[in-house]
Amino acid sequence: MLQQRLTRHTPSANHITIHISLLILIGLFIYAGSINGEFVWDDNHSTTKNPFVIANTSIFSVFLHKTASDTSLFYRPIQTIMAKLIYRLFTRTDHRIYHIISILLHILATLSLYWLMTLLFNSKPLSFLTSLFFIVHPVHTPAIDFISGSANPLFLFFMLCSFCFYIKINEKKSLPYYALFIITYALSLFSKENALIFPALLLLYHWLFLKKIQWRLFISAPIIIALYVSLRTSLSIFDARSFTTTSPLLQTPGFFKAIATYLRLLILPLGIHIDYGKPLFAWNHPIVLIGICVTLLLIYIAFLYKNKNKLISFSIGLFFLGLAPASNIIFQLPFYMTEHYLYLPSIGFFIITSYLITTLYHSSQTIAKLLTILLLLYFSFFTIQQHHYWKTPDKLYERIISFNPHSTTAYNNYGNYCLLQGQPEKSLNLFQKAAQIRPGPSITQLNLAITYFHLKNYTASYDILQNLLEHPSQSNQNNARVNLIIAHIYIEKKDNEKAIYHLRQAIVLDPYLDKSYFTLSRLYADDQQYDQALDIINKAVTLGLTPEVDNSEYIKHLKKNK
Repeated sequence: MLQQRLTRHTPSANHITIHISLLILIGLFIYAGSINGEFVWDDNHSTTKNPFVIANTSIFSVFLHKTASDTSLFYRPIQTIMAKLIYRLFTRTDHRIYHIISILLHILATLSLYWLMTLLFNSKPLSFLTSLFFIVHPVHTPAIDFISGSANPLFLFFMLCSFCFYIKINEKKSLPYYALFIITYALSLFSKENALIFPALLLLYHWLFLKKIQWRLFISAPIIIALYVSLRTSLSIFDARSFTTTSPLLQTPGFFKAIATYLRLLILPLGIHIDYGKPLFAWNHPIVLIGICVTLLLIYIAFLYKNKNKLISFSIGLFFLGLAPASNIIFQLPFYMTEHYLYLPSIGFFIITSYLITTLYHSSQTIAKLLTILLLLYFSFFTIQQHHYWKTPDKLYERIISFNPHSTTAYNNYGNYCLLQGQPEKSLNLFQKAAQIRPGPSITQLNLAITYFHLKNYTASYDILQNLLEHPSQSNQNNARVNLIIAHIYIEKKDNEKAIYHLRQAIVLDPYLDKSYFTLSRLYADDQQYDQALDIINKAVTLGLTPEVDNSEYIKHLKKNK
């Protein structure tokens, strides 16, 4: 029956061309304001300061490491490869090219959604409206304006394409489609771990659309997952830190609260601020109870309409399947909820919204068109407004702190930004607030030590650093920075021997910490040990750590005196 319907009502090429053109133009217009946004949050750490991006290593070596650091919770090699290619082919530090790529990925994800909607429901208006609301909704700004969030459109584009190829193979067996199905799903999974839900999404498709499962085809997805998990396990990328350590009974109420808040954000997108922290909630919390009631109601509706209206059941199923990896019940995530966790699940909301409008169109075309225009303007207004908050780091961090005054990450990021702007006094105040929220050895203490160093309070800085040496971090990169700052303190004290020792320790702990090489090389040069100075610089250049010696004058000086 579905196949007959697809054959009779296939969208015309003209309509498809117009829809695709409009989606591309609207996407470019709505997100044009994000292009000049600076690097914020951890954008630098996933791009221009990511050792696996800047290193002169092969693309395939990226698959052997976590995304950005030894303590990262994530394994997203395709995102890292994309950043590596941008870094090498286009620019090293210009944030604009990264934003342009994120916008293009968002548009590609939207177009893949349009294709999937056409294959599933064969309705031009439904496919277009769903894709239109998806591309303009402000809840997606943290996934697009935030350069590190590019894994979201990247994984969704590949996964939806894989879904489309799967449907096409079910209609007619094709070796090229099968190859594309395998390749795009693998790319999706290695872009973001949320693609693990894909087999469940395929089962939902079979269950609702009454399609017989071709097991030889279907089993390909679980096999790719098995290979993915085996690789991560063998590389120790799946470790204890990847999984939540909190009891599910304590963690689950937060998931229900998130569901209620997500639905509110989709309807009324006010208060978008990315960092919601990881608080625990009681089962009798009012919003938790609302979330439980809404969840039960939606599940009831999904089963009620299973045979009456597959669209409603599919949309609800997609919403909950998409949220499953972000529940914090199994995998450990930075926040109990945040807007970019909605990138996939929100599609379910947009499908139902579009369905209601297209249904209304049959009874009143004028009201349906007016409602579509109003929703487009409504969502677009908030999306364009969001670009303002992502324009500069200080605006973003001040907004986050206004909504979540307990965010140590926001205080630390804001403090680091102020330090770069030559405002160490303001940085000190921000780091001290973060230390009050979370006392004890942490990244905050390291930031305090760095700030005291800039304020020339070397005694306070050294005391903190010594404590951090006695209580080392799980991150070798942070431990390397501790040794680097201690080395600079010894340089100020004219004790080059101890400075050299700590710089060498820093290089052992983090072979990609560029400042360690350049500082060590200059110490050797000052001591007229030109051979060792040149050797250190050559190692840095070999690793791709070249920004500070691009003029090559320093290297020429070393070679001349060697």
